[in-house]
Amino acid sequence: MVRLQFPTEAVPQVPLEEVLTPLPDLDSSVVPEATETDASPPPVNAGRPVFRLAQSRAGPYAFLGTAIGGVAGGAAALLGQGQFFWLPLVLGFVTGWSIGKKAQFEICSDPGCGTLLVPEVAVCPNCGGTVAGSIRHADDRLAAEEDLENRGRKP
Repeated sequence: MVRLQFPTEAVPQVPLEEVLTPLPDLDSSVVPEATETDASPPPVNAGRPVFRLAQSRAGPYAFLGTAIGGVAGGAAALLGQGQFFWLPLVLGFVTGWSIGKKAQFEICSDPGCGTLLVPEVAVCPNCGGTVAGSIRHADDRLAAEEDLENRGRKP
């Protein structure tokens, strides 16, 4: 077996000022002033229509319900009621799915955005698109834009 031995003499203490070198003072005349070209670009959808896309939490809630049902089914199996293992699983899935379908929220329909939209918002805070309505499925976005454009052209 190897034993490590460390020196027993004290480590000399060196003042911090001797170890670190101070940074030179920054000359403010070298730093360029901010110009208008440095401003951030406008949002990608500024002035374009976007839609509220309804979403639900059915999938995650169904998964959670099934997990809870699995624990309950496992407890039933440990207590000698293994034939009822599947019942809590099914009940947990159905309960989670139905509760999750009611827990709805809306997001921006732009494929590159997907920001959560609160009910009183008229412009998407992320992409800058004007909220022009609601759609049920993401695939309906282009048809809704076309319909909006056609309604705008007709007298």
